[in-house]
Amino acid sequence: MPHCIIEYTPNLPIDATELLQTAHQVMMDSGLFGVADIKTRAFVVSDYVLGASSVGEGDFIHIIIRLLDGRTMAQKQTLTSSMAKTLRTRLPQVPSITVDIIDMVRESYAKDVV
Repeated sequence: MPHCIIEYTPNLPIDATELLQTAHQVMMDSGLFGVADIKTRAFVVSDYVLGASSVGEGDFIHIIIRLLDGRTMAQKQTLTSSMAKTLRTRLPQVPSITVDIIDMVRESYAKDVV
């Protein structure tokens, strides 16, 4: 916890390593989490439809941040805004960058780490 999940289209002229490192750094810089707890991963989304376009047309980056409930709305808004602005600065050629936070219910979350 938290989980930063990056979805992006395959035709974007971006370096996946840079994308991962940038998003991970935003999570660390937020000060909301222990650095060792942050998990960031990225997936290429090959099958998608955007609006009225054909399958596979158009490009985007979508970030899903899953975190345990209890953060204030202001904290969540600051995090999503910082993520979007940082990615836009680093990747100005990406037509659509979106960020969403999903609260995980603390009482039902389970973690087993060895």
